[in-house]
Amino acid sequence: MQRRTWELAGIFLILAAVVVTVFFAQRAKALEERDRMTLEDIKDIRVALQEYYVAHQRFPEEIPPEIQLEQRFDYQCAELIGGACTKGFCTDEGVCTDYALQFTLAYGSGQYGKGEYAANKQSISLDTRPQKGL
Repeated sequence: MQRRTWELAGIFLILAAVVVTVFFAQRAKALEERDRMTLEDIKDIRVALQEYYVAHQRFPEEIPPEIQLEQRFDYQCAELIGGACTKGFCTDEGVCTDYALQFTLAYGSGQYGKGEYAANKQSISLDTRPQKGL
C-alpha cells in the first residue's frame, strides 16, 4: 500500500511539472506575440506621423493618450545635410523637429529584447533616458 502511494505521488509530481512547463511556455509565447504586435503598431504609427508631417508641415496637435508622444526635439541647422535633416523633419525656420514614442517590450521580439525603447523618424532604439522615480 505504501509503495502504491509513493508511485501515485511520483506520477502526480511528474504531471504537475509537465503542466507547469507547458503553462510557462504558453505564457512566454503569448508575451512574445504581444511584443511583436506592439512593434508592428509602433512602426505603423511612425509611418503615419511621418506622412502627417509631410502633408501638414507639422505634427498632430492632439495625440491619443495611448500614444506617449514626448516633446518634439529641436535640432539646429548644423544638422542639415543637403537640405534634409539627418535626425528629423526640417521646418521653414530652418530647425529640425522630431517625435519620440516611448514603449516597453515585456519579453522581446525579433532583434529587440526585453526593455524600454524609444522610436523616432530615424530608428527604434533602447531608451537611455533616466527613469522617473529612480
